[in-house]
Amino acid sequence: MSLESELAGRMISVLAVSIRDTDYLGWYRQNQILGVLLTTLQPESAREGSDILKVRVANRLRGTLTLTDYYSVQICVLEPGELAAFNASGNPPRSPGSKD
Repeated sequence: MSLESELAGRMISVLAVSIRDTDYLGWYRQNQILGVLLTTLQPESAREGSDILKVRVANRLRGTLTLTDYYSVQICVLEPGELAAFNASGNPPRSPGSKD
């Protein structure tokens, strides 16, 4: 299922102002999954940074998107090494507020 271009544009705008200059934003799967790669110097700070980003993005999306659009998107935080399991799982649905 691909994102509508208007919804994708709003999400990209929210993500772009939510990440640091050193992080990367782009399509992981074109028109389906937007990805943010967090750069970090210390592996132990990656989890804290991803948790902060997830809350920040969820709050900003909640204020930007319609309720229907907000609940139609998933916010997932993956740590290094979890991408293979994410791909193999078929990306099960998660609520926007979940910690997965």
